[in-house]
Amino acid sequence: AVVVASLILLFLLLFGGISIIIGAGSNNPEAAEKGKKAATAAVVGFAIVFVSYWIIKLIEAITGIKILESGF
Repeated sequence: AVVVASLILLFLLLFGGISIIIGAGSNNPEAAEKGKKAATAAVVGFAIVFVSYWIIKLIEAITGIKILESGF
């Protein structure tokens, strides 16, 4: 999940950055604001996934129960 979240983060940051640049270049503040919101949402979403992963790892270390271990 962290890898997938990282890839989504990359694409949303690229989209947001390009939107900001295009919006600023064409004097369109709405496009620039849309890019800023996309970049902010990408970073917040990735932070949630990253922190969730480490909380689960902490719970595993405390309890000794393997939550993320696959049975394959």
